[in-house]
Amino acid sequence: MIELTCQYRQILLSVRDSAHVLVEPPPTTPFRLKLIKKISDLFAQLGMKQEDIFSVSWILNNYVTSFVIEEYRMKEFADEKVNAALAEGLPFDVSKIDMEKEFRFGLEVLMEGFKSKAN
Repeated sequence: MIELTCQYRQILLSVRDSAHVLVEPPPTTPFRLKLIKKISDLFAQLGMKQEDIFSVSWILNNYVTSFVIEEYRMKEFADEKVNAALAEGLPFDVSKIDMEKEFRFGLEVLMEGFKSKAN
């Protein structure tokens, strides 16, 4: 599941503004339906209750698309002056954010939460 989700993120990052485009229309294209089916099947294999599969799939999709949209924004803030202005008063250095690490951290937290809801 984690690897599939990471691949999904990479595909969204490879096509400019794809996450923005993806969140607008309902998921009715063959490829999106195939992805939804695959994720649903994986959650079922992980022991999720049938009535919870929509919820966990929706949460996961929202996490990925929202994270990618945030990555688009972070690229805009790559300028050192912007980073310096953002960092003032923050307890961390925003110029050193590892987006891959942050994505995987959030994904692992989500997956642990999902596991706690499994049968």
